[in-house]
Amino acid sequence: MHQSDILAWAHFLKAAELGSPEAQMVLASAYGEAREFVKEEKMLECAYRQRHGDAAYALATYQRAVAGDYLKAIQLFQAGTEYGHRDSATALAILYADGYWSYMGEKYRPAFEQLGIKADAERSCRYEEIAAALEINPDLKLTRLNEVLPLPPAKLPPWNGVADALEPEREGPPTY
Repeated sequence: MHQSDILAWAHFLKAAELGSPEAQMVLASAYGEAREFVKEEKMLECAYRQRHGDAAYALATYQRAVAGDYLKAIQLFQAGTEYGHRDSATALAILYADGYWSYMGEKYRPAFEQLGIKADAERSCRYEEIAAALEINPDLKLTRLNEVLPLPPAKLPPWNGVADALEPEREGPPTY
């Protein structure tokens, strides 16, 4: 390793220690490639606690594909959506379109039924709308998501579009 590489990793580590979710994600990726999975997960958890959508998505994907904890995966995809992560919203749109992630195969449907997850066209449509909005503006923060698009078994409240889930604009001039 060159001196400049060592210095770069030292800077990433320092930035991660200071709380930079982007640095934590870079280190998580490096730890994953080095098969240091405990350290990778720790970095992802740190970034997730700072409302980082990519971290929520990575943790959700792990829970779904490796750990098989579908409830935790759904909760993490919901958090990722709230944090403005388009692929998290898409994952939930696909889930509610069929009541399970169909690419996994029909044999997994009972596991989702046990969690109370079933096909729900309205939920799927709402997540699709959110994913489309995030495609246009990835900086949206959906702080009211759980109020307007709660996870089952909660019933869906009325929906007027993605704006219902957005953080309300503050009154008066912006503060910087």
